[in-house]
Amino acid sequence: MRRAAVVLGLALAAGCSAPPPPRVAGPALVPTPTPAAVPTPSPTPAPRLAPLPSPAVNVSLAVDRASAAFPAGDWVLASGERVERRRGPLVFVPLNGGLRVTDDGATSDWPSPVEIAPTSGALVPWADATYRGRLAVRATTRGTVHVINHVGLEDYLKGVVPAEMGPRVYDEVEALKAQAVAARSYAVRHRGQFAAEGYDLCASPRCQVYSGASAESPLSTRAVEETAGEVLLWKGAVADALFTSTCGGRTENAADVMAGYGSVDAPYLASVPCFGETPQTIEGAPPPAKKGTLTLLGARGRALAASFGGGEGPKIAQKARDAVRQRLGLAAFGASRPHPLSVPAVYLEIASAIGFDTAILSEESERGELPSNWSEKAKAAVAALQRFQLGGGSALPMDRALKPEEAAGVYAVLLSRMGDFEDVEGRITKSDETGIEVKSAKGRSSYSLSKGSPVLFEGGNEALTQVARHAYFIGDRVRVFVRDGAALGVVFPPAPTAGAYDRESAWEHWTRRFTAAELGAKLRERDGTRTAADPTGVAVTARGASGRARTVAVATPKGTLTLTGLEIRFALGLPENLFNVVAGTDAAGGRIFTFYGRGWGHGVGLCQTGAFGMALAGRTYREILAHYYPGTDVGPAP
Repeated sequence: MRRAAVVLGLALAAGCSAPPPPRVAGPALVPTPTPAAVPTPSPTPAPRLAPLPSPAVNVSLAVDRASAAFPAGDWVLASGERVERRRGPLVFVPLNGGLRVTDDGATSDWPSPVEIAPTSGALVPWADATYRGRLAVRATTRGTVHVINHVGLEDYLKGVVPAEMGPRVYDEVEALKAQAVAARSYAVRHRGQFAAEGYDLCASPRCQVYSGASAESPLSTRAVEETAGEVLLWKGAVADALFTSTCGGRTENAADVMAGYGSVDAPYLASVPCFGETPQTIEGAPPPAKKGTLTLLGARGRALAASFGGGEGPKIAQKARDAVRQRLGLAAFGASRPHPLSVPAVYLEIASAIGFDTAILSEESERGELPSNWSEKAKAAVAALQRFQLGGGSALPMDRALKPEEAAGVYAVLLSRMGDFEDVEGRITKSDETGIEVKSAKGRSSYSLSKGSPVLFEGGNEALTQVARHAYFIGDRVRVFVRDGAALGVVFPPAPTAGAYDRESAWEHWTRRFTAAELGAKLRERDGTRTAADPTGVAVTARGASGRARTVAVATPKGTLTLTGLEIRFALGLPENLFNVVAGTDAAGGRIFTFYGRGWGHGVGLCQTGAFGMALAGRTYREILAHYYPGTDVGPAP
């Protein structure tokens, strides 16, 4: 078939021309198939390290380690012009000024430093955390290695701000923005501080805490991005923006804590108060003529009563009962059925009114703990109320008659379970004649004031007093009872250090107690050249503008040791230099020293908890920075 086709094709092609000469017979002609097109393989891209954003910083994550290890992965290693791909796991050890790298058993020698990053450009893992940018392993002259993070400045700050001011606690973005500007200023000002070791900054509190990408949070990242490039300026140069955790009500002059600042032109690192807000006043309903205290349960009931016109006496409990029955879709009892207040009749009435009078909702063991002279029905009612925690945080009175407000308080708790009453705990951030604003776990919420003004209470939860008005500071803690969007009642617990911006810090005050032997051991652990004798006395001999100890004399049988500045805090093992000390003796006659203090940190510059307090009060990050660094400006780095 193939030969005939070929002959026919030739004849057609010849047309009318003379026939071709005869051909010698041979093998059949078989056309050669054309091979399919094969794509040209793309060259494998050479491994490379992604460029870093500019400006960038080098941050030490580990110093003077015997080795550095990385897990198996797809890694790029680079040193100078040498760039290679490795799978790992990798181990770096110092060798003759360079580095020996073990890659799954095989070794190779590299000049120091060696940079390392995933080929995918993903975050770099190290020591249970991840980091942006890339890492570098550097050999030291001491036969150790440093692990360093090469990272863009703004990415670095995304790991600093949440480590210094955790957004879950300090959840005010203006405070975090103030911290971002301070941290950026510190990084720019101190960049190159450890140049001899091959990095700029450390990741510990000695510089500023840096926890990498693992610590990042949307709120703190927002603070960094919204202040991108901004630093604190003094006379056109980047200011030395020191900051501290809790200043104890007032910051300190830098030179009074750190001797090195005596010759530094930094008047902005001055002692400033950590307060300054004007107290606000909220007006409430007139208290009853018959004064007395209420439990939290009673305050809750009186607030509920405000939603149906207030009043006093047994009618409060009756109206509260009918409000619950209406919510349940049941007919009201009204005044035709008086509400008892004696034990256990009151609990039996409450349970009966809402259908809680069954033993199904309690255990026999719970009922067995109640007085034996109570009826089984009353025991079941009380046990059920206790099981459902209808005291709302207070114990149900068991040995006395209830006040009408307390019975109403139980109904208020029931209404809260049915979505008809709210018990909101938080901080008050604003109030006027029309309403109040409260910051709680749900965020900031505004509530109108109930008709006739809310009922206001002061004091502890089990001894509250109703007052006609209350003066408060922005950020004070409150408990608000809300129904239909209106604030019916507000409880103001005692406020610590009224008006101080840092009053909510756990370090607002502290106490430390040491025996002479314990204090002597601390002094010798800090500096082994100090006398081996234990202290016989400790006295503050000079104080700074804030009252912080500038010099402390420690008397011993072998002479007096003088401590100054930050060494006071470190040598004595104290949170701060802001303290008093009392010397005494224990039962066995041994010397003891008790330190009563305030604050945490060195006390200079921005107070982090104070910045949070200012942000709660509505201050912007620029106002916060201007307060703690007087005379400075905010602008781009020169």
